[in-house]
Amino acid sequence: PLARSDFDVQSGTGRKVVRLGEKIVDYNESFRLCLMTRNPAPDLPPDAAACVSEVNFTVTRSGLKGQLLSATIQHEQPALEQEKTMLIQTEEDNKVQIAALEEQLLEALATAEGDILNNAALMASLTQTQMTAKSVEQDLFNGARASAHLNEQGAKYQDFADVGAQLFFLIGDLVTVNTMYHFSLADFFEQFLAALDEKSVSTTAGNRLASLPPVLCRKVFFHIARGLFKEDRIIFALHVVRSMHREHVKDNEWAFLTDDVAMDKKVNEKNRGGKFEKISQHERKTRQPQNNDSEAEKSGELPSWASPERSHVYDALKECLPQLSRSLDLSNSSRWARWMRSVNCELEFPAEMHLKTTPFQRVLITKTFRPDRLMSALRHFCMEVLGTPTLSPTSHGFRQLYEQETSSDRPTLLVSTAGADPSKELTDFAANFLGQARFKCVAMGGGNEATTKELLQRTSRDGSWLCLQNLHLVVAWLPQLEGMLTEITSPAVSFRLWLTTEATAIFPRLLLEKSLKLTFESPPGIKKNIERTLLSWGQSTFDEHQGERDDVEHKLHRNLLFLLAFFHAVVQERRTYAPQGWIKAYEFSVGDLRAGACVIDAEMRKLALKTNERASDKDRTADVNGGVGKVAGLKLSVIRGLLDDAIYGGRVDDPRDARILKALLRRLFTLDVIEQQRSLANNLYLPQPFYYEGAIASVQELPDFDTPSLLGLPDNIDRFVQRRASVRVCEILRGLSNVNNSTETYNRGTWHSKLAPILDQWQNLVDENPCLSALIAHAEANSTLSSNCEMISDTAYRKLQSPLEAFVAMETDLARDVTRTVQATLTAVKKVICGTALLTPTICAVAFPLLSRKVPPAWSKLWDGPTKPIAFFATLDRKVGVVNKWTKLSDISTLIHEPIDLDNTFRPATLLCAMRQIAARKLNCSMVQITVVSDWSSRGRGLDNCSLTVICTNTLLQGAEVREDCEDFVRALPSTPEVVLAPPLAVGYILNSFPESTLSSNEAMSRTLSVPLYVDTSRRSHLADLYFTTLEDPAVWVLAGVALFLSESW
Repeated sequence: PLARSDFDVQSGTGRKVVRLGEKIVDYNESFRLCLMTRNPAPDLPPDAAACVSEVNFTVTRSGLKGQLLSATIQHEQPALEQEKTMLIQTEEDNKVQIAALEEQLLEALATAEGDILNNAALMASLTQTQMTAKSVEQDLFNGARASAHLNEQGAKYQDFADVGAQLFFLIGDLVTVNTMYHFSLADFFEQFLAALDEKSVSTTAGNRLASLPPVLCRKVFFHIARGLFKEDRIIFALHVVRSMHREHVKDNEWAFLTDDVAMDKKVNEKNRGGKFEKISQHERKTRQPQNNDSEAEKSGELPSWASPERSHVYDALKECLPQLSRSLDLSNSSRWARWMRSVNCELEFPAEMHLKTTPFQRVLITKTFRPDRLMSALRHFCMEVLGTPTLSPTSHGFRQLYEQETSSDRPTLLVSTAGADPSKELTDFAANFLGQARFKCVAMGGGNEATTKELLQRTSRDGSWLCLQNLHLVVAWLPQLEGMLTEITSPAVSFRLWLTTEATAIFPRLLLEKSLKLTFESPPGIKKNIERTLLSWGQSTFDEHQGERDDVEHKLHRNLLFLLAFFHAVVQERRTYAPQGWIKAYEFSVGDLRAGACVIDAEMRKLALKTNERASDKDRTADVNGGVGKVAGLKLSVIRGLLDDAIYGGRVDDPRDARILKALLRRLFTLDVIEQQRSLANNLYLPQPFYYEGAIASVQELPDFDTPSLLGLPDNIDRFVQRRASVRVCEILRGLSNVNNSTETYNRGTWHSKLAPILDQWQNLVDENPCLSALIAHAEANSTLSSNCEMISDTAYRKLQSPLEAFVAMETDLARDVTRTVQATLTAVKKVICGTALLTPTICAVAFPLLSRKVPPAWSKLWDGPTKPIAFFATLDRKVGVVNKWTKLSDISTLIHEPIDLDNTFRPATLLCAMRQIAARKLNCSMVQITVVSDWSSRGRGLDNCSLTVICTNTLLQGAEVREDCEDFVRALPSTPEVVLAPPLAVGYILNSFPESTLSSNEAMSRTLSVPLYVDTSRRSHLADLYFTTLEDPAVWVLAGVALFLSESW
């Protein structure tokens, strides 16, 4: 009520009163309410924000530049800065003196009596005031001249101060990547002063000024990189390079890297369908460089040595960077083919390219033809520009961190990833360095927040250390923690506060800025993972029951523990390869490992009891039947079942991932693995003879970097991982580029420059496609569709009997709705740009995503198509054309009698359901009794008895290849593209059903493999499971993540 001036005026007295809660208080007109916060972006609700006048006193670029300039001069030329400070002080004193003289003069005139001309005292006072004022003015003039001279001397440091100010605001942009990336000005200022103190910088004036900015960039980069997760350090490096070293990166080159460009009409005509050229693996292998590459280069076609699926990127390169594309001499097939086959192509460019191209242009060439090596190329480029051999900061132990950087008045925040726990290492260091009695560790989240304040105050007084763990579990309590830290004004010098948390979007900003922040991630790889597990268990775990059990049982127990450690490492490391390793990055934790060890201990205790009850060794049996192994009474199926259904499987919520988990357990927890008759993976066997030191030694022999086959994954998956990472990096960089471009506010010039290419692209497609233009004309004129596009009416499919006819009608309706929505929203945006319409929230909801090269929610809500506008238009154009052809068929049933590309439909799942419904009608059964069986069309084994068979073309395969001679799955090679074109696929519908578990013993014997079919390589939209007969164990392909797709999601 105070802010809204919601007053009550009492009748009679005219008193203004305001109701505050249950009280009525008199209101004084001179009352003012001032609210202060250290949060530069307070989260105020809209009704409160309208009543508040916000005054922002946070740092500005010009203000920070002045502070940094002053600090630089103070460090480099302290006498100059001292003289300048004295001049400023003298100038202020003179100004105060002038103000005092003016006030004295006015007071004398006001109190004068009679004729002032005859007042001798007054005239003498005026004369003295005039003389003093002239003297002060002369001092001000001299001071201004001296100040200008000093400014000229200090101007040589202006560029360095500007670099520092620009670098600080670049750091501020990182919050768009992760909300945990908040850094304070005080933290940056420390690094700025440290750069000035750097001893390696030249002492010669000219050389020093030139060498200071690179030193500052490197020092700030590595300091900030410690608080960034590993995957985000390359993003920060590229952001710094692009902003601080613009001579290396041109704007159009950066736009091509981040896909922030729109190709013109002539480029889009080549791939109007939006489904870029696909080529089979056999054609790719047999395709040889031709002599007509020079003609192809002249005509603008893709060279023969390049992968055809890169055709659209090559077209974008020619459009965005025509001079670069012409200078590459792509017609030299022998030279470029060698480069194309190179493992480290980003480092092995033809010698001539180093003279013709810049380092960043070579990165763009890698993006165009070898996107699987783009991440390595970007990393190498950043290291070259920043002048550093690595982008990873130096790893410091807790001792070095404590001695060099921590302080009693600044908490240290350790931000960890799931599965990583820095508190154990910190506890060990504190126990050795400080003593266990002076180190307190509190695991937050158990209702102990109330006692934490007293513990914090006590440890800050006596100089002990306090560690608060898992702050992400008590985010709502953290503002109170911040208040507690503010109350501690003079802590003991030896006091240290350590905080651990996982990344969370609602972590308080002020606490992030106040803390010394470091990220703590688990070391990648099977080797480090198993080492961490074995060290956490310790030798006592392995030797715990050594005297109570015989050697056979004790050896079995240790083998099972090592199997569990290896299994835990595999399920965790497969997350790196999501969505092929796991569709989701499940948070398998130490708690799962501990629960699995408890299961093994329980089974071993049961085994010991049974052993004691036996009269002789002749009762000891070992049996393997259907995956159930009994070793001296131990049922491995019990361990597998609990790990699968209750512990690790309890986190898995996708049926395809559940199959992977089951396959891993069946491969590892078997009698032949325990008895070394079969390896764990890659000729890796259980350590024999097994003892703790031997297990550690055997793990040390593992490679530092995992081979994919160690995890059961194909050898070419690294190409997929690199490409996925590069796509993520480019998307984030595109967002960072638009941080300061006001993409969330209206600016007519910005909107016109960024949205005009998108509007032109859509208009070109409408002009060239009669079907699109007819749909739009129908929407505008509300009349019957023209003869060029014989579309079915909105409700016609409800009266149709054929499932195919109903499907085509539904596709028609969706095509019309999407086309109308796109046309209407783009027309509204165009009117706003032209100034003929007002900006509304609805138009903003369309324009803002388009400014960031994203599809608006209003479009994707109707149809979940490509996420980029240009690709969305092209795909819509293609699918509308296909639907138009279907509506002209005299017999709609012929649609499935010819090979069909499911990617030409808006709803492929609906088409598969319609075909299942047709098969169910033919077999006179329910749809749930229909099973989908599959085979490659030229072989067609097992599909003779199907009631309906459809040939699907242009499906993509990941995780394996299809052998040309026998058309069976074969392992992918390291040089195999991450996604290959599968042969035509025969899909049949039969009255039958496979077991629900596609990894049952019956399936393993019949070699029946269930391969999931997805809409695209993101594996978000599952369409169906297709059953194949394979010659190899189906579990091999399940672990490899073999899947089919309709399109790529890049």
